[in-house]
Amino acid sequence: MRRVIQTEVDVSLEKDGYILVGKVDLLMGQDLPAPRPGLFFVYVIECANGSHYIGQTEDLCRRWVEHLKGNAAQWTQRHKPIRIAHYEEFSSRKEAVERERNLKTGYGRKYLKRLIKSGQAQQAGNKLELLDFKTSERSTDAGLLSTYEDQLCTYAHVLERRHGKHPERLLLYWTAEPDKAAALMEIPYRPEKVEAGGRRFDQVVSRIQARDFTVHRLPEIKVCKECDLKALCGAERRI
Repeated sequence: MRRVIQTEVDVSLEKDGYILVGKVDLLMGQDLPAPRPGLFFVYVIECANGSHYIGQTEDLCRRWVEHLKGNAAQWTQRHKPIRIAHYEEFSSRKEAVERERNLKTGYGRKYLKRLIKSGQAQQAGNKLELLDFKTSERSTDAGLLSTYEDQLCTYAHVLERRHGKHPERLLLYWTAEPDKAAALMEIPYRPEKVEAGGRRFDQVVSRIQARDFTVHRLPEIKVCKECDLKALCGAERRI
């Protein structure tokens, strides 16, 4: 699972008049090189303010996660990491440390700016995937799948607003599916659906603020049985 960047990812977002709160199970990266014995990396992180942080490590994937969580350096705690703008590989720690020092000089930083601007830098960490687990067999119910797609699109909307990047793929994993080859389902990333996910919550909040609690479409009965409000719906003879 080297591609896992974070589990139980907070996808909360403060919006006009309310806070959208939620969590997605996994955030994964597609293009981070795996660690190997005797291999060391020098890396350059581009931050949200346009600055670059330079470091070295034997495990680029782990170090990138630490920077994202704010556990690696004071600079990337204060300035949000956006991507690994460039990285290089070396066969010894000594070589990596020397290269790190070189890139931190005035000449080294000018070289990095030219390299990144030219598009020839070796980038990583800027491709993401969202994965959400469903504790059932793979469903063919069009309505249910549409609901799950809307959910993933809402997560993607928040990810874009909070981190300034969108996932390459949206994924569902059906944990009770006996055919493990069919357990993973990919949902196409569609920008218009992601934007609609944000607008949908604005509409829901507007209805709640207007005390409009009309149920337009009942969920599956098993969902109702697990709902904390089932007694209220039962009293109103909705279920």
